[in-house]
Amino acid sequence: MTSAGLQQALEHQERMLAQMASAAADGNIVAALREAMDSAYRFEVSDAATVKPVSANGVPAEWVTVEESRPGRRMLYLHGGGYIAGSLATHRRLCELLARAAECEVLNLDYRLGPEHLYPAAVEDALIGLEFVQANGADGPGRAEFVVVAGDSAGGGLMLATLLAARDRGLPMPGAGVGLSPWNSLVRAMEGSDPPDRSDPITRAMAQAYIGDADPADPLISPLYADFTGLPPLLLQVGEPEPGRPDTEKVAERARAAGVDATAEIWPEMPHVWHMFALTLPEGQEAIDRLGEFIKRHA
Repeated sequence: MTSAGLQQALEHQERMLAQMASAAADGNIVAALREAMDSAYRFEVSDAATVKPVSANGVPAEWVTVEESRPGRRMLYLHGGGYIAGSLATHRRLCELLARAAECEVLNLDYRLGPEHLYPAAVEDALIGLEFVQANGADGPGRAEFVVVAGDSAGGGLMLATLLAARDRGLPMPGAGVGLSPWNSLVRAMEGSDPPDRSDPITRAMAQAYIGDADPADPLISPLYADFTGLPPLLLQVGEPEPGRPDTEKVAERARAAGVDATAEIWPEMPHVWHMFALTLPEGQEAIDRLGEFIKRHA
């Protein structure tokens, strides 16, 4: 029997999908997704959270902390939104929940979006955010004891791209990476699903608005095609019905083959980034708690 919280999440995403499908057909996907996310995901933080705006070496961001946050334990959070939407406001409450579960300070990063800023702008901003988090906390300068990079959907793909780019540039490697329904392959988005999925026109439009003329098989665009050697422990969570589930499983498999401690958790019945509905969906909070346990175990 479907719980009330799950039914609410499914109905919410069904409305979003219908709205995005219409926008993709009309060529208005960017404006429509931004408006939809800004109106649907503005969950305010609780009175227990502190939100502190900051410039992360030139990239707009904010520190989200709670009483449980440990100053030396820090998270760089990369929001979802298909690389073309999402904001600090849409993911602020999720950052609070993660800060509490992992007992860490969370830097919610407002990286540049397409189509105004095409790839690799988002990756460059994420790297700047990573270096900032490694050298600064919510109370000011100070080296981190432990850093985790996290993200949902497109932000989950960007999380992997950030770790890969940091490795390739010889930057200090974070202690872990976590992905919430990560978008691992824009190649799949450009080609469509097999069998076809009704979300295909939406993901294709989002991918095109982000990559422009770039090669979608570039590992920093589609981490599914990356060599994961040298990456830190990874925990990827994905809903069993999600079209991106097979790619998430393949990422974990390929990472393990490269010697990485990587786990893909498959959650039955859960929709895309069900964590966003944690206030009414018990499985959302349960998934966040598991992410927190994973981070604390590696910290």
